[in-house]
Amino acid sequence: MSAPSLQATSTSNATASDRAIPLCVDLDGTLITGDTLHEAFATLLVTRPIAAIRALWALRRGRAAFKAAVAQDAPLDDHRFNLRPEILTLIDTARADVPPRTIVLATAAHETHAKAAAAQLDGRVDEIIATDGRSNLKGETKAQALVRRYGLRGFDYVGDAAADLPVWRSARRAYAVGVDQSTREALMEAVPDAVVLGEGPSAHSVAPGGLRSLLRALRPRQWAKNLLILLAPLGAFVLSDPGVLMRLVWAFVAFSSLASAVYLTNDVADIASDRSHPTKRRRPIAAGELPPLRALAVAAVLAFAGLSIFALLSPALLLLGLGYLLTCLIYNARLKQLRWWDIGVLAVLYNARVVAGAWAAGVAISGWLVAFATASFLSLAALKRALELGVRRLREGYGAKARSYSQADRRTISIVGAACGQIAALMLAAYAVMHAPEAGYRASPWLFMLALAASLAFARIWWTAAPSRHPADQDDPIRHVLQDPVAWLCIGLGALALMLAR
Repeated sequence: MSAPSLQATSTSNATASDRAIPLCVDLDGTLITGDTLHEAFATLLVTRPIAAIRALWALRRGRAAFKAAVAQDAPLDDHRFNLRPEILTLIDTARADVPPRTIVLATAAHETHAKAAAAQLDGRVDEIIATDGRSNLKGETKAQALVRRYGLRGFDYVGDAAADLPVWRSARRAYAVGVDQSTREALMEAVPDAVVLGEGPSAHSVAPGGLRSLLRALRPRQWAKNLLILLAPLGAFVLSDPGVLMRLVWAFVAFSSLASAVYLTNDVADIASDRSHPTKRRRPIAAGELPPLRALAVAAVLAFAGLSIFALLSPALLLLGLGYLLTCLIYNARLKQLRWWDIGVLAVLYNARVVAGAWAAGVAISGWLVAFATASFLSLAALKRALELGVRRLREGYGAKARSYSQADRRTISIVGAACGQIAALMLAAYAVMHAPEAGYRASPWLFMLALAASLAFARIWWTAAPSRHPADQDDPIRHVLQDPVAWLCIGLGALALMLAR
């Protein structure tokens, strides 16, 4: 028997009593694609770990107490949820009946989270029945609560998981969305005339594109930053040593693992802000394609793997890896909201890659390299903030802000960033005059060509960073550089000059 269509649920010849039947809608995985408890607890784990531990301690009193503890510290008041369009259509169809049907948000989520989600529906929800601090409104408990309130077969119900089977059996009409195959079969066996809306996975089923979403969340294109580990070995001309090259390969893998762990953690912490961002809302975690707790589990595995590789290479690299992770956590929790401090910390994190490469290869880091790298990374960190401000300005106007910066700060950021880029080029020129011959460069004048290429590259990068010259969705400095053919030409000329100087 085929399931009836949505249109069949609101026919013109339906009786008034039919139309008065309330429509009860589940929240997690049904009205929204995610899970409010998972998102709230994952956010606590990253931003307020002590509160997360306190919530876990409340679990000894039951799941309802755990939900209450999480909701107290993470009420999700400023959260944006990914609403399912097919459920909104169903709700609007029910509200369009005469008289309008009562819309009830019936959920196992805590009532605090349910109210936060209902606030996003612009008055469509009339009543909320949710978990409080005493009972967990799930499965049979939810079915009994709805039957007591509306009577057996006195309500329609929309759910998404096997736990909803008792509620579906008690409802007049059963709707399902995003169910997996086993739940669909169980539902159709229990309620043959159930209506299945849409095919997308719910928060409680495994997404078919889960692996693809996870790979996107790891941001492999950002691993290009980790090629900075080659900077010191390249300058010391030790890349021809197979042993050194293998250690550098492992260092690259370790840093890529740590960086991806940080990306996953940051995306969990920034779910709310990412969903209001023009481009970041498409990230897998913000889009609901990757559950946040699963993302944190993968992040923990990646962090352990990266630190283990560093530990095998050297104790110093292990300490550097730990310092990198700790700095990233502090940056995400606090420093990224502090003007100018955030740019400095980003430069430090870039420099950590250069140091890791030098230690992995066993070469010394010269003061010239530190000066050049610091100036370069300050320029790139400033570029990141300038691009973010540019995107916000193009989309939201001159009053738009990016983190703690306003549009009035953009000119200062651009001046500082462009100046740092030119200082980096001057450092290369000074090195060619004062130190290159001692370092073994036989044709050190070619380093002036390298300095010129660096100067032109930074000038080009900042010239194209103006809001009128870059796309309205481009706020990634790495992509901004790599997508510019002129920047690639400058990089190629610089590499050629370095080889000729040797």
